Amino acid sequence: MTEDRALVAELFPELTAELVGLLRAEGEHRLAGSVPGLRFYEWCGCPDDFCSSFYTGPRPAHPYGPEHRNVVLSPHDCMMVLDVVSHAIRYVEILYRGTLR
Repeated sequence: MTEDRALVAELFPELTAELVGLLRAEGEHRLAGSVPGLRFYEWCGCPDDFCSSFYTGPRPAHPYGPEHRNVVLSPHDCMMVLDVVSHAIRYVEILYRGTLR
């Protein structure tokens, strides 16, 4: 169950604060408010050493569909893109940061 998974805020408090700030800066206040409740589900599973991306729920078996959108964030030290489905963050793509895994 997803509810049994650790909160991203417990595992990565600095990342959580950064995500909230970046989302607010983009005007994504609803998403920013949801970040403290995100659960860490699993790493993306790719073999790339520059990737620290993770899922916040089960990996989808199919494309997310019409309710999917990307939110591109602009941190100073890496690339971040969020997959948002029906107003919920489902995947946090973090590239070239190298500090989470």
